[in-house]
Amino acid sequence: ADAVPLRRRTATSLLSAMHETLLDYAASLKVFWFHLLTLDTVVYVVIAVASTAIFHYAPREPWDVEISWAFVSFAVVFPLTWNIGTAYRRRDDALAALAAFKSLILCLYAAHRDWDWAPKKDNAIGRDSLLPSADAHVDQVRRTLIEMVRNVRDFLLIPCVNKSRHLYTEPGAAERRLFRPKWRAHIAQIQLATNRLSLATEKMKAAGMPANEAARINQYIMMIGGQFNHLRFIKGYRTPEGIRSFARVFIFVHPLFYGPYYSHIATQSHIAFALSFSVLIGASMIGLLNVEVALEDPFNPNGMDRIRVAKLFDEMEDCLLLEHVNKEKVMMGHIDLDAMQTTAAGLIEINGIVSPD
Repeated sequence: ADAVPLRRRTATSLLSAMHETLLDYAASLKVFWFHLLTLDTVVYVVIAVASTAIFHYAPREPWDVEISWAFVSFAVVFPLTWNIGTAYRRRDDALAALAAFKSLILCLYAAHRDWDWAPKKDNAIGRDSLLPSADAHVDQVRRTLIEMVRNVRDFLLIPCVNKSRHLYTEPGAAERRLFRPKWRAHIAQIQLATNRLSLATEKMKAAGMPANEAARINQYIMMIGGQFNHLRFIKGYRTPEGIRSFARVFIFVHPLFYGPYYSHIATQSHIAFALSFSVLIGASMIGLLNVEVALEDPFNPNGMDRIRVAKLFDEMEDCLLLEHVNKEKVMMGHIDLDAMQTTAAGLIEINGIVSPD
């Protein structure tokens, strides 16, 4: 009796697995064409087809030579695969830096919002002595942090202007000069926000915060600066330019020297197969090159393996807008945290918080 349902479940699972496999292949083809349909591919196809045809239909006799592929492996494939691995490690480093940056921002905000340094039993004032008020201090820190978060986000989304064309051609240099002032302006705004946060800590010290707790807050600020500089250097520096340039040149030059080999294949089989093989070899190398180039800037909003910068920083900003409805009641356990509204929009409505635009 149980065998029929079991067979049905097995058949359903098999169909589901086949459907998922077909979807995986469809997605792989989409990624394949995304990296392959470029101007580089068109130029290479023209060079490869022309070279093979010229060597095969030479006026005297076909150039028929069998050549080793060691040069292509050494000069193109190995450097590209190494660069891809390095670029992906840089992407992972950027994700780790973003995770640490978010954690430190929220810890710093919680310190300014919640830390108190005077036991109530001693009738001490504690954070209530902050001027003009503790709530105004928290609001100022929140606005400063949101300003910093937005500047870091906009900085990471600036187009990369450190490619070869930006360094060695006049049109590229003009594009670089267009974006560099924006780059420096965001860095200046981030530094200004850092200075304001340091002064906010000194304000808490003046109100009686112990030096050890203030030192912890200053450590948060220092680590935030360290993580931003890590992201900044990932944004500003790339994998070895020489390797990428040599690979790009060799990809387009190799059909001119391997034309006799493709002519040899045509002699042994058919010219159509030789032409298809020459195009396939170059297209695979161009695909690897395009994958590597796409990974160079992990913050590029148009990249397939991009870091979703806008989404991550929107989440960070939402977290900064979250507030306790009544901190004292929460601390005493008189409010059910599970029953509270935890969306930024809902808590903004409850507390009257205005998001700085």
